[in-house]
Amino acid sequence: MIEIRLSSFFMILDFVQVENFHNINFQARFGQIPQERGMAAWIWIFIILAGGLFALKIIYVLSIALVLPITQGALYVSTSRAKIAAFINAVPMKADQMLIDLGCGDGRVLREVQKRYGVRTVGYEINPLAYLKARLFSFGANRIKIRRQNFWEADLSEADVVFCYLYPDVMNKLASKLVAGLKPGAVVVSSNFSLPGFVPSKVLRLERSLHNDPMYIYHLSGSAPSALQETTEFKSLCPETAVCMKKQL
Repeated sequence: MIEIRLSSFFMILDFVQVENFHNINFQARFGQIPQERGMAAWIWIFIILAGGLFALKIIYVLSIALVLPITQGALYVSTSRAKIAAFINAVPMKADQMLIDLGCGDGRVLREVQKRYGVRTVGYEINPLAYLKARLFSFGANRIKIRRQNFWEADLSEADVVFCYLYPDVMNKLASKLVAGLKPGAVVVSSNFSLPGFVPSKVLRLERSLHNDPMYIYHLSGSAPSALQETTEFKSLCPETAVCMKKQL
């Protein structure tokens, strides 16, 4: 009896092992992964995604750090598409004109303007990450030029429209460059921050609360802004230019 019971026990054990073997083969063949393996897969997916996001953040920080001596701490921040659309509607252009974007980021302003009006566009960008994105997204567009160059060294004499989204610390210096470098009749559009000494012909504000920062539009007449204010602030920055403009006005 004992031998019969032992033999029955081993027969049952063998049957269980065979069933487990078939279940494993079935799961492997039809993609049914055990719960433990499924959890392990999700953990690896999470690790890969988190690592990728962390790597992108490191690249973003490094791209800012590399050009920090030139940008003086300015971050790479794109202009919203809603604000770009408002600017394009407010400043009509002709196909034979040129737009220059000072600090073009990923080049979205250049692409939208070129798509709408067919104008020549030139963007200046020294942040390596932003520059690569601009070149990639603008690939194949013959009338869009992306230059990895400090825009303080740029020649603005051919520009009909200048767009910029900079930061307050450089606006004084920019005002002097625009007065000295732009041709009569040029238009300047500054997102978020005004130009010292200039009176805008129009200030755009979107109704959306998320994108309601101002956009200042300036028209230049002669060799100076048509509505230039002879402020003490502007005089202190470029007294010779201010005196020259006073004579012409």
